[in-house]
Amino acid sequence: MHEFAWHLPMPSQNSDPLNCLATLGLLTIQHGDLHAFGRVVSRSLEALDLAENFQPSKTTAGDYTIRRELRGDVFDAIQRMMLALQRDKGTVSLARKAIDSMAESVVAKTKEQKQTQDLAFAALHLMEILAQHCYESGSHAEILVPLIVSRQVVQKGMDDPPKVKAGEQQPIEISMFNHTLPQLTGPIKHLGSFAIEKGDSDFLYRCFDAFGWLGCSAVKHQKMLVATACLRALSQLGREVKAKGLECHWDKCAVRPEDHAAERIDWIATWVSKVPEDGREYWIGLLEAAYSRLSGRETSLKFETDADGKTSISKNISGKKHVESYFMHAASREVDYSDFSFLKDLELHGGKGVYMRGPPMPLVSATTEKT
Repeated sequence: MHEFAWHLPMPSQNSDPLNCLATLGLLTIQHGDLHAFGRVVSRSLEALDLAENFQPSKTTAGDYTIRRELRGDVFDAIQRMMLALQRDKGTVSLARKAIDSMAESVVAKTKEQKQTQDLAFAALHLMEILAQHCYESGSHAEILVPLIVSRQVVQKGMDDPPKVKAGEQQPIEISMFNHTLPQLTGPIKHLGSFAIEKGDSDFLYRCFDAFGWLGCSAVKHQKMLVATACLRALSQLGREVKAKGLECHWDKCAVRPEDHAAERIDWIATWVSKVPEDGREYWIGLLEAAYSRLSGRETSLKFETDADGKTSISKNISGKKHVESYFMHAASREVDYSDFSFLKDLELHGGKGVYMRGPPMPLVSATTEKT
């Protein structure tokens, strides 16, 4: 897992279509040809899709190895164009064209439940970078696109996930889909941190909304991993904005941005109240951990159901510092979340804030007993 590897790339050819494609893209950027650039980006994304689904034959290398090399070559060609766009503030219209083309490609993947493929992550990453370039060039509309697309593909993954065929065990592909889907919220969190860095609490508010809506839907669909990603992001962004000392963007609102983050966690808590009582324990643990990290104080929740079947939620923020203890093979540490200079985004877990990880275990015993 922690090893470094390097190998020579595939040798380039004079007639390499990917190199030709990248060169055409650079020329269209140089000449500001919006239509031609759009065509080059579309073709490049088609090439990336072909590489993702390529099925080699008569090769000693594994299928995944071949696909990985092809994907890398296509991505390098696309990245050459994206880097060229970032050199000049006058390329906003071209950058928007690329962002829209990549957004269309990623959303189209949801029709076949393929939004967790590497292509989607690569496209969202480039969209994020280009949107930030547009923002810093003075155009703020583009920054919303990767936020909207990230939220949309995660939502579609919960509404219409891949199905297990009747009578069959869940295949590894569906397990990987469910495991990978929460990671598609990453661009929203990155953009939220970018908004804090730029002092833009208005855009940060949109990021809070996205996590609030996705978190509620995750509870509704019983998608624990997606809900955890949303709660973790809300508590982390809330801590970052509190440390930065920003105010709410609306001149009629005296509530601080970190309180708006807590408000979105409240939304998610209302959906947890609809979970049957015998299945709430871990959900409540996640909520308490998120609230505690955000406030820096130990926070507990109490769910009570009255005679009419209505559930009320009471929240108690104690004066006790929220501390999480970590015991690992290398060392142990206590993390004090009341210290808002600590802004590392550690994994969020439910429970009492004590986490242990043992030493690596060999897959095969070092000693083999003779029989």
